[in-house]
Amino acid sequence: MLTSDVDLAQDMLNYADTQANRAIELAPEAGWSQAAMAWVKFAKGNWLEAIEFAQRARRLAPHDVHVLEFVSLVLLYSGSFEQVVEISEDALSKIELERGYVFQNAMGSAKFHMKDNEGAVSAFESVAEKGGPVGPVTVAYLMASHQMLGNKAEAQTLSEQLSREWPDSRVDALFEELFVDSKYGKDLSYAMRQANWKPPS
Repeated sequence: MLTSDVDLAQDMLNYADTQANRAIELAPEAGWSQAAMAWVKFAKGNWLEAIEFAQRARRLAPHDVHVLEFVSLVLLYSGSFEQVVEISEDALSKIELERGYVFQNAMGSAKFHMKDNEGAVSAFESVAEKGGPVGPVTVAYLMASHQMLGNKAEAQTLSEQLSREWPDSRVDALFEELFVDSKYGKDLSYAMRQANWKPPS
């Protein structure tokens, strides 16, 4: 989805498409098969089909955290923020989690784009406290959320952390590419720059 090598990208996408179709042939009622196809459709830019497969995956495996990760990301990037929050909150009320998962981070991102910055901060911090994935995306959204809340000191600290620990990261550009509507990536980018984050040259 992100490589600048067009031939490599097409080869990888063709391979993924073949494997996802094979998975559905072997296990059409498995949530994982449907989630894999949702991700392939997303990578191809077929948003409506990606959402259909994601919804089917959730129906088939509503408590599989790994399926929910892919489902949440497809819905997040399609701009279906309310559904992302609904899925995450439903899962958290029914599944005993030993650690944090990507679908919880997706909920934090969705809440940021819904202007619920306090909810976004809470979601990301909850994942981090449970040992969930923390990387440049998490730090970027935390920075942006704190900035929008007026917590300038926290936002500045996170801005410095992002530049220090991931000096080559272009989270802003990444999200402008991933979202079906680049406006959402630009909203994140704007808040990051307001926190004095400067993209690497």
